[in-house]
Amino acid sequence: TKQKAVSLGLTGTVENMKDGDVLIVATGEQNLISQLISWCQDGPPQASVLKVKSERIEDHDFSGFVVKR
Repeated sequence: TKQKAVSLGLTGTVENMKDGDVLIVATGEQNLISQLISWCQDGPPQASVLKVKSERIEDHDFSGFVVKR
């Protein structure tokens, strides 16, 4: 997920949640965010994606893309 976001020039965070969900907060151009959402719907080869939910939030000022632990 981080590699895809970085390749699209997005900034933000990704975090694996305890319930198995993945939380992504990303900033960038809307068309690039849409590409990330589409990629998430397919998921990486080792993932099983059941659903993708997206919502617009206030802008965040990120300097890169970080994996939160």
